[in-house]
Amino acid sequence: MRKLIIRILIIGAVFFGLMLIAVCIAGVLAVQEPSFYSRLKAQEFPVDAKDFVRLKRAEFDRWLEDSIESQQQLDSRDVDVDLPVDTYSLQFTEAQLNGILASDVKKMGDVSNPRIALSDELVQIGVEVDVNGTTVIASTSMRPYAGTDGRLRLEIQSSHIGNLPFPLQTLLSMLQNQMTNISGDLELDLSGSMPVLVLNTKLGEDKPTIQAVHCQAGQLEITFQPPSVTQDAIVPEG
Repeated sequence: MRKLIIRILIIGAVFFGLMLIAVCIAGVLAVQEPSFYSRLKAQEFPVDAKDFVRLKRAEFDRWLEDSIESQQQLDSRDVDVDLPVDTYSLQFTEAQLNGILASDVKKMGDVSNPRIALSDELVQIGVEVDVNGTTVIASTSMRPYAGTDGRLRLEIQSSHIGNLPFPLQTLLSMLQNQMTNISGDLELDLSGSMPVLVLNTKLGEDKPTIQAVHCQAGQLEITFQPPSVTQDAIVPEG
């Protein structure tokens, strides 16, 4: 009996020691910065966000107006218009996106200094979070793509606190498998195997839809398709 008790105590001590080591490792990983965030944090982004957004908005509005006008003219002549050809590609560089974030998003409560990294088919977003006086980096990796409904979708691939993996998918899987509105035009789709953020870029039948999304190292391109004002509606490509 005495040997059994000693063995149980030894096993308990070993288990406690392993748990303590695991907690220490987790603590070290949690306060480390992800490599992409460290790279972007040290950079400055002197992009004039207001002028840049104003310019892109003006280009987008001109394209939409010209596209609708062309469709109306062709429709009045009973001539088909090839909608997929008449598209508009909105391009952002990594520096431009971070410049917009740096100028528009300074600090939101305990969250500050957002950074975004672009790589092949992957968007990584990281922010500094103040946790009881300790700053940690919360980050998420997402795959952007165009949904069959013409909306921008971001499939959540992974989440981290520092370099410590955060089981976001496991926590979200406990919720009902349905579309949940987060705020305004942003929804969370839990119907598939991976959680997906859905941006409602189509706010009506007369609004453009997203035809394609291409993400590569340092650049993001979103291709829009105009709304159909002819008799035959065109379904956007997924």
